[in-house]
Amino acid sequence: MKSIPSRSLSLALLFVITGCGAEGPDLLDGSKEPPDSARSSLSDDALLAAAVDAEERGEIELALRCYEALGRSPSAWYAWAGVSGLTALHRMLGDFDAARAVTARVRAEQPDRAGLMHVWDGDTAAIEGDTARALDAYGAAFDEHGVQVAGQQHPIGLVALRQISRVHLGAGDPAGAAAVLRELVRRYPDHRDAELALASAIAFDAMADGALPTSSLPELLHEGGCVEGAPCALASRGLPPPRAASVATELAGLSGLRFTLSAEDDALARSVRRATLLRGERARTAVEREASAAACVVPVASDGFMIPLANDHSGYTFMESPDSTGGYHPGLDINGPGGGDSDCGLPFVAAASGCVTDSSPANWGSATVQSAYALRTWTHQYGHASAILYSTGAAVAKGASLGYVGRVGAKSCHLHFEIREQDHPNATSADYYNTSSQANVGDWYQDPFPFIGAHRSYAAITWVDEDAFTFSGSWTSVSGVGDEDDLRYAVTTPTSSKTSYARYTVIPSSSRNYQLWAFVPWNHATSTAAPVKLYNPSNVAVISGAVNQNIRYDAWVLVGAAALAAGAAYSLEVASNTGESGRKVAVDDFLIVGL
Repeated sequence: MKSIPSRSLSLALLFVITGCGAEGPDLLDGSKEPPDSARSSLSDDALLAAAVDAEERGEIELALRCYEALGRSPSAWYAWAGVSGLTALHRMLGDFDAARAVTARVRAEQPDRAGLMHVWDGDTAAIEGDTARALDAYGAAFDEHGVQVAGQQHPIGLVALRQISRVHLGAGDPAGAAAVLRELVRRYPDHRDAELALASAIAFDAMADGALPTSSLPELLHEGGCVEGAPCALASRGLPPPRAASVATELAGLSGLRFTLSAEDDALARSVRRATLLRGERARTAVEREASAAACVVPVASDGFMIPLANDHSGYTFMESPDSTGGYHPGLDINGPGGGDSDCGLPFVAAASGCVTDSSPANWGSATVQSAYALRTWTHQYGHASAILYSTGAAVAKGASLGYVGRVGAKSCHLHFEIREQDHPNATSADYYNTSSQANVGDWYQDPFPFIGAHRSYAAITWVDEDAFTFSGSWTSVSGVGDEDDLRYAVTTPTSSKTSYARYTVIPSSSRNYQLWAFVPWNHATSTAAPVKLYNPSNVAVISGAVNQNIRYDAWVLVGAAALAAGAAYSLEVASNTGESGRKVAVDDFLIVGL
């Protein structure tokens, strides 16, 4: 998507006069609809900017009109962002009937999304606190539209069952939640959530029997004392707990839990593993092949990422150890101004425009959003919220209020925020939280704030993978670490001896100012002064930096900036001649961002 224009009061007034403020026919929710001529007088980007800006200033009626106008866009993503924003804002206002009026209209106009709209109605009822109504809506989604697609190969039936289990758990019925999750595993053994669902079901049965406190699985692993060094030993209902966790089975990579399985659960686990082995193009279900019918297609977030909550205090930082689980923290705990519980109830925003892949208003207050940037798909996860305003399958704009800061599953209010890489084992699940080793955190996550700094609004973008470099001298290739699971390193040499170096030719597509960002992996990067340079065609360094890789952990660092000419051949070079003894210079990915 294009960069959102800068916001100002004068621009907002222009929107009121020419677009969002124009009155048209009555809508189903009783407000006025901007006429088509007014909608077409503004670009989709301008309408979206106006909606987010008005919401930020508290002018919700204006924001509603802008989202309504956006809903008439010929662009599928922008039109869906209009529908999604309308629903979220009505929830924010507590006008739940108006939110249901929006979904009723979508059901009437787009029958292929009827199941998803029932899920949204269930989420609205869950936020409203009406458990019976939520279960009825989710049940309708499952019974009537289970084979439709919510997005990211998530069949509506699976989404509905997942939400039903969350409502049962939120209502203090872990046994009911466990039964629903086992049904999910039986029906969708080839889905990436299946083994996690089975692990959750066994844990919920233990909660029903009083062996564990009732909580979601992320809460249990985050604050419940089940950690990698001292995992909780659980057994399927009807079996005695294992005497030692070391002799039990691990499921879904959850290192804080070990399981002894009954014959029924063992058969389910085997079916999941068989289905996982067969997963792929040959074994995709008909539902997965219909992914093109998904409501939200992940957009290109060319307007970049932003910090989701203004903060001056933080809790656990990225890769801090030990965190509350005893492992390495996979994200960043953000506190609003004042720290402590002073940020309870503050709104936090979507860090980038994208598609909501999971939302759990009845669980530990979590959501996941996927966004595309520089030909990669990134997932941003938000946790501990007291409410999530957007549902699975929704399109959300950068800067739009996604939810409210809370302390669900935590000891004090804060926002848990993650950036998940493409190779994360369950990136789209809002429920995924594990006692993480440093290797897993380094493999699946990135430090959020440096990531946001590098992944900014751009007019031109070049992603450089280390495999694109030409390497001279002695370099060692390593897999399983670094951005996208690979990197190369060379041992440092004296400053006078540039025997090991890597080069890549950069040809800008347009003349403008560019920033050069380097990714520093958590491992095999120990130099305190790794030389990174960008040479112009005359072999003059226009960008030159000495990157301290020894204090960075899975983080992006700005090397420098310069004006580059379109069509000219520049040479990006990383060398090992730092003058240090026995250290390593790592070459991983680079971003060249045209501003």
